[in-house]
Formats: sequence, C-alpha cells, structure tokens
Amino acid sequence: SQIRQDHPCRQARDYMLRLMDKARENLFCGYLIHPENHEWSGRFTFPFGNFSILSNIRRNQLSDDWSNVFPRDRVLTRDELDELECLKGYNLENKLVEFFNPYWPIDIFSKEMLDLIRVIVHPEVKISNTPLTSNTFSFKVPTEESIKSLKVLDYNQEKNARNIGNGHRLVFGVAGSGKTVLLIARIRLLAQQLDPNQKILFLCYNKSFASYLEGVLSDISSQVDIMHFHRLGRKLGVRFKRDENDENYGQRVMDAIVSHPKMPHSYKALAIDEAQDFASTWFQCALELTADPMDADVLLVGDGTQSIYRRKAFTWKEVGIQAT
Repeated sequence: SQIRQDHPCRQARDYMLRLMDKARENLFCGYLIHPENHEWSGRFTFPFGNFSILSNIRRNQLSDDWSNVFPRDRVLTRDELDELECLKGYNLENKLVEFFNPYWPIDIFSKEMLDLIRVIVHPEVKISNTPLTSNTFSFKVPTEESIKSLKVLDYNQEKNARNIGNGHRLVFGVAGSGKTVLLIARIRLLAQQLDPNQKILFLCYNKSFASYLEGVLSDISSQVDIMHFHRLGRKLGVRFKRDENDENYGQRVMDAIVSHPKMPHSYKALAIDEAQDFASTWFQCALELTADPMDADVLLVGDGTQSIYRRKAFTWKEVGIQAT
C-alpha cells in the first residue's frame, strides 16, 4: 500500500508556522513582538526559519532533477549536516542565517525572553501559571515586573524531570530541595504523553496545598484530578471521625473504593506529594484507583527528615509500591 506524506520542506514550514501561532497565543507574546512605533511593528523581535534534514542521503546522490526538489537553501543532506557540526562561532552563525528568509539582526536575549521561549516550545518546563490574566495586558508589551512572574524549571531541574523514568519512583529530600517542582514537571510531561481520555491522580495531605496545586496545573486540569486525601474520602461519603486513627480511616476509604459503583479505577498515573504524612492504607487506596497498580506510573515525593503526624512503620513493598 502507498502512504502519502507532505514534502519534508512543507512539513518543516508547517511546524514553524504552528510554533509562531503558539508564540502569539502566549499570554506574554507582546514581549516577543516589536511595538507599534517600531519600524517592524507587529513582527517578532527575532526571525523564524526552517529547513529539512535528509539524514540518509548525501548531496552527490541527488541528480539535478532531485536537487530542484530538495534545494540547498531548504534542505541539508547527511554530508552537509556533518560539515555544519564542525563549524563554530561566526562560521556556524553565517551558515544558519541562510535558512532564515527574511532575516534581521537580533539583540542578545534576556533571561526572561529565553524562559518564555522555552515555555512556548516545551510547556512542561513551566512551574506555575502567572496569576495575571490576558485582560491585564491592554498594552502591547508586558512590563519587566510582569514577565518575571513567569516561573520555569532551570536546565538541571528539566533534565532530572525527564530522567525520572516510568514505573514506581520515590523522591525524598529536605524542605526546599525542589521535590515538588520536580513532581509538577513530571506531571506535565506525563500529561503530554497520555491519550486525552487518560488521567492522572494527584494526591497530597494539606488542603491549602491542594488548592495551590490546582492553580499551578490549571492549564492541564482536564487530565489531572487534584485533591487532598480527606477530600477523596468525602467524595466517597467517608468522613474522618473524631479521635479516629489514620490507618483505620484509610481502611474505611478503601472499603468505599472497592464497593463504590461509580468510583473510577482507571487512572493511568499517580502522583503523591507530602508522602511523609500519608498512612500506609492511604497509599493502598491511591493504588487501587489506578487501572493497573503494577504498570501505572507512580511518583511519590516527601520530606524524609520529618513527619508532622505520627505514622505506623511500614515498608513500601507492603503497601504495593514497587520501588527501591
């Protein structure tokens, strides 16, 4: 059977145009566009370019007819890519400029501009949404103060989030070590990988913290259910009793999960923050809500140096967490 594909140059151009659209849709897009009084008003402050790479074809393998189909100013062949990798400094810059049409000089990017571009290309590096709304920007260019409200992962944090891997994972460390930031980034990465009908369950202990997380992840709220554990219990009609211990409360929640006809048991991934404050039965409840506890992506984050509430000792294996 035959498969029809767009020309590689057409694909590259379409990718570029979609990226430009994403940039314009961003709340801070005005920071990347020349103001009205500028000679290039309405244009981005930097040019966009595109080209295709034929990684398994050398230029001398293309006949004259094929050279017209894959022009030098839009296509790099294997040997040309090898040559490009050997260039440095201005020589590399001058070669890359050939793929920008039109091209205009740009200023050195500020840290804020680099962070914004990273968020547009890789939305998962965004730590939190700005509290500002689009209505705030009645002017063309956001202020320095407003753009600094955008919080993103640094490069090491991004690398760690991508390297966590699938399966059951534990991340424990002292307060302020960036555990929650890592967890949020991991959830964003998972949300991109899942089908639209697959969801992530995000549990924590503290009610106020759950509200904070809902705000941080509001842009992917359709794929993430966020709640503190006692709210999960209330959804099942199980309320915490005065003087009841957490282990017993968790067991009652588990009984309700097993018997509840409408409770979803289909979460593809599970994330738990403040894990140091969870009773052993709470972890079992969370795992029970996944489609396959053994196969689900599970990431637990906690402060290994303290627990606000006294907990019964247990091993991870006992509660179904397959991690070391």
